[in-house]
Amino acid sequence: MKRVFQPSINAATQELVEEGLKSMMEHPSNNELINKYREMKRQMADAMARQAVNEVVRDIKNGLLKN
Repeated sequence: MKRVFQPSINAATQELVEEGLKSMMEHPSNNELINKYREMKRQMADAMARQAVNEVVRDIKNGLLKN
């Protein structure tokens, strides 16, 4: 049996959360933090991709040298 997560948030709580998120998004310093987070996330993805390519190239070179 597959379980499905059912949040127990009533309408009043949902409205409060939406108001809080809206006010956070309108604050300039929060927008700067969001932009920094997105840039760091992009840089991390780029670094991980470069590392993966470097490892593949190294493994191919080692494999070619051993044969």
